[in-house]
Amino acid sequence: MLLFLFTLLTIIAFQLIQLLYVVSSAVAGTLLGAKVEHCRVGMGPTLLRFQINDCEWSLGLLPTGASTKFANEEELLDETMFLTEDSPVKPFQALPWYSQALMILSGPCSSILAGLLLLWSATLFDGSHVVIAPVDGNFVTPSAVPNLGWEKSKADWQSNSELLQQTFVTFFIRVVTFQSLDGWGGFFGAMITCAAMLMDSPSGWFSCFGVICLGTGLLNLLPLPVLNGGYLLFLFLKLITRSELETFIERANNIGIVFILLVCARLIYADALWVYAQLFQ
Repeated sequence: MLLFLFTLLTIIAFQLIQLLYVVSSAVAGTLLGAKVEHCRVGMGPTLLRFQINDCEWSLGLLPTGASTKFANEEELLDETMFLTEDSPVKPFQALPWYSQALMILSGPCSSILAGLLLLWSATLFDGSHVVIAPVDGNFVTPSAVPNLGWEKSKADWQSNSELLQQTFVTFFIRVVTFQSLDGWGGFFGAMITCAAMLMDSPSGWFSCFGVICLGTGLLNLLPLPVLNGGYLLFLFLKLITRSELETFIERANNIGIVFILLVCARLIYADALWVYAQLFQ
């Protein structure tokens, strides 16, 4: 029961990080002269939908992913808004390249900052630090990361950096290169692992959850289609080539969507196998 409660609290905390992502993007866009059309936290079927001023907010069933949608030129014209050079509200594409870049970067950077603050908080505790294969045998159970445990010494930036490399980075490489995920869990496995760590070592929770937030923000900055880093790459390509590249971007995004769907399928499969193993083995 306690594990379930801590898992729920960890998922809520992750949702708050996702909310920070969309709010950061929305605030940046508003300050830079864009109109925010829709802010969404979560994926899948919509659980909650409401309106704040002219912006629609929604909450998805699955606690993964977040997005902020800005109005384009056609949408603004459909609202009979008269656009001029001096208009306070402009379509996203009409903003200067540096304004677009700041809007693209604001969301992931908020996740990265939150992750760094959590990892810094872990260094304030005298209790323990999280490691792979601890020498004194304090393993976390259940764990979506093989051989994850903790040792009775204070966490520092070096130990947190090693944890990021040995968990999030290693798992991501395994997923995208289609290596074996035996013993690894997906999103829900990670949330349950954080909850299990909280039961054994509160300071370890800050390290584990901080790694997830930091890794998510860094992952979103990779120059891959659909991710923020991909949009940033396309923006600079447009700037360099001085052309729209719409056909190229559309094809790249289609390929990116297929790739993301394959990655999501692997994550769901890994989660299902891991949960099954915890329940029946």
